[in-house]
Amino acid sequence: MRIIGCCHANDKPAIVSLPPTPVADSDPMKDDFATKTAAFSTQARQMEQWWREGIPLVAAMDARIEKLDDQELIVCAPLEPNRNHMATAFGGSLLALATLTGWGIAKMLAGEAATHVVIQSSQMKFLQPVNSQLRARCAWPNDRDRERFARSLASRNRARIDLEIALFSDVTPAAEFSGRFVALNDTGYG
Repeated sequence: MRIIGCCHANDKPAIVSLPPTPVADSDPMKDDFATKTAAFSTQARQMEQWWREGIPLVAAMDARIEKLDDQELIVCAPLEPNRNHMATAFGGSLLALATLTGWGIAKMLAGEAATHVVIQSSQMKFLQPVNSQLRARCAWPNDRDRERFARSLASRNRARIDLEIALFSDVTPAAEFSGRFVALNDTGYG
């Protein structure tokens, strides 16, 4: 199923692909899908609330989760509060949106097992100016990287993961971000 979705009421619509809506019956696969969809929805609301309460920049940027499912996380923000003197997106806003998106994936991977998730390093390549809604998309890491991350966090109280985030001007590719995120358990030191 494809639906039209926007991050903000005044933005142009964008096509967002979502899995089909489950029908009510006793099929365990469909019940599992409904459970996952509800869990992702709850996680998205909780993450947005935490961002807005814990990171004042998020509210100033008006950043919101547009999509969270088992494939990807998409975070968007309107151009107006994120524009520069050229009426295009401020590079710092794009960097912040990419960092926020990668942090979201890393935090969900770590779950309650990590007290802190931080960015260790990043690199950004700007491809073209952003003159419409800002969008950042991060796909979930592959199973091997997820397992390595989980094992390291469990055995060493820390784990790191490299993530690639694509940034868009509405739906047109505009920048590429690479970041290394680190999850840490608070073990009483540092």
